[in-house]
Amino acid sequence: MGTCHLCSKAAYMPFRCNYCGESFCPDHRLPETHNCPNLKRREYPPLPLQPPKRRKIEEIELAEPVRKLLKEKEAKIKELEKELTQIKNEKKRLEAEGAIKEEKSKLIDVKKERRWQLNGLLKLNERWYNTGEISAKEYMRNKKKYERGLKKLEKSLKLPSPSRAR
Repeated sequence: MGTCHLCSKAAYMPFRCNYCGESFCPDHRLPETHNCPNLKRREYPPLPLQPPKRRKIEEIELAEPVRKLLKEKEAKIKELEKELTQIKNEKKRLEAEGAIKEEKSKLIDVKKERRWQLNGLLKLNERWYNTGEISAKEYMRNKKKYERGLKKLEKSLKLPSPSRAR
């Protein structure tokens, strides 16, 4: 609760003059109604009716070091994004290579199994020939066929043949 500087009337919400800084009642709140001494001199400028417009961040002039730092950070971010993309691509490539290696090892295992079967067939063929169950002609035909299969397998496996290992 305040009092009017001009009429000393009690005011619930006194108004403060922008020019002289004194408190006034609603009747004397305007500088013209209380004959403000600073109205003609304008020592205190009146408050604007609207708040000042805020400038956007882009409009604010940044100091040169700050701008330089921002550019450096943006360049670093772009560089790191490129590296991340390369790492992701490398990871995919390595995963694909791992899958290929796994499939190759499975294929090698199958070929080794086939080699074991062909060696078994060669021994069985020889046993049949020795017991007289097959003729010499049939024995030779089977032996050549199994040996050809073994040579193809060994070539594709790039493993030493059992005859060379001895």
